Amino acid sequence: MYHGNVSTFGFLDGHAEHHRWVNSTLISYGKAVALGGGGVGSPPAGMPTSGPDYEYIYNGYRSLSWKP
Repeated sequence: MYHGNVSTFGFLDGHAEHHRWVNSTLISYGKAVALGGGGVGSPPAGMPTSGPDYEYIYNGYRSLSWKP
């Protein structure tokens, strides 16, 4: 998240892609955790439950058996 609020992800099948984060709460939390603060584990209130960041994670990283 340090380079223009973009993260690059590598996948097991060998492809990589980047995602530009837009939710300010998520960006602040990610930067705090990366610096050793923030509290890894339970995310803070105000994390996105819709929008492009949520959709990216929900559609790209969830287990097919996972239900919100």
